[in-house]
Amino acid sequence: MIETPAEMRAVVYPEYTLPPGYEHADVPRPAIVKPTDVIIKVHAASINPADVKRASGSFSALAMDEFPAILGLDVAGVVVNIGSDVTAFKVGAWAEYASSDEWRVALKPRNMSYVEAAAMPLAGMTALQALRRAKTTLEGKTVFIPGALSGTGSYAIQLAKRYFNAGKVITTASTSKIARISELLGEDVADQGMCAAADSGAFGQTNKGITVVIDYTKEDPVTVIPKGSVDFILDTMGQAKDLLPLLRPGASRIISICGTPSGQQVNHALVDGGGSPLPWGTRLMLDAIHAAASWRATYWRTSYSYMLLDPNAQDLAILTKCAEEGSLRSVVGRQVSFDDIDAVREACGVVYHGKGGLGKTVLVMAAE
Repeated sequence: MIETPAEMRAVVYPEYTLPPGYEHADVPRPAIVKPTDVIIKVHAASINPADVKRASGSFSALAMDEFPAILGLDVAGVVVNIGSDVTAFKVGAWAEYASSDEWRVALKPRNMSYVEAAAMPLAGMTALQALRRAKTTLEGKTVFIPGALSGTGSYAIQLAKRYFNAGKVITTASTSKIARISELLGEDVADQGMCAAADSGAFGQTNKGITVVIDYTKEDPVTVIPKGSVDFILDTMGQAKDLLPLLRPGASRIISICGTPSGQQVNHALVDGGGSPLPWGTRLMLDAIHAAASWRATYWRTSYSYMLLDPNAQDLAILTKCAEEGSLRSVVGRQVSFDDIDAVREACGVVYHGKGGLGKTVLVMAAE
């Protein structure tokens, strides 16, 4: 066991606030409470939309925060302490996540830096779990994933091509980012003619490793993609209602990570996390909103569901294996020093407003 100080410095929100209200604070160092706990010395941590939305109070009815509350979900670092029942890790091993149960921690990919590894857990697992929910195998099928170089989108198009063997991946990017997709994700992601959709006739090609990139600043994917031609859509932008006509009638599906969860989903997550069940009225309201979205999908003879992330070590291990095999890369658009609170606030503001970012933004806690 490595001795650790009683306190640590953290970025916190003293109350529900937007990024300008974040502060540095000295808080108690995590300690072993349960036999399955793992404590990690953090080297890097990434910023997720969920982090800044929670700090703003968007989930205040569902998450009972105690202030000051520490920001952050994804980390990479070194294990410094473990509970008595932990068997998968030892002090000195590379791992992801900070103080957590063993079942939420996985080994860091050996070929990734701390910064790259810290970018991967939440976004990578979201992409993996969403693609896994397709109604049928995605092999040889057409998949639409907006945001080629967004946090979740960048992992999703790689996994769709290299892990799920999709035949045709359609995605979107701005003019300036299109040329960087091959650079950041690999040439094989664009193996048979990554192109602007309107210029290539790519939608008429057979599904053999085609990647079609639509410049959303010039063309609307809803009007460019032929109706009824897509087998699976990962809604990363909250556009599920508009995208439904693109789905092939029958065995297609759209999974949203930007819509409204059902009351049952939220209630299950709260209870599993040791919290109190949702009030009956809130659960009923959420169920009604989700049911309306699902009913709308039936009009187009497809199915819709919202996905809540299930963080677990097994899926993290799959991502690690993919990364070590060279089939999964992290896109880190920006690195910010943990010590520079003004830079942290500014970077979190970009993530909060969801504009102008490239991949994931990572806070660097310690020198690699």
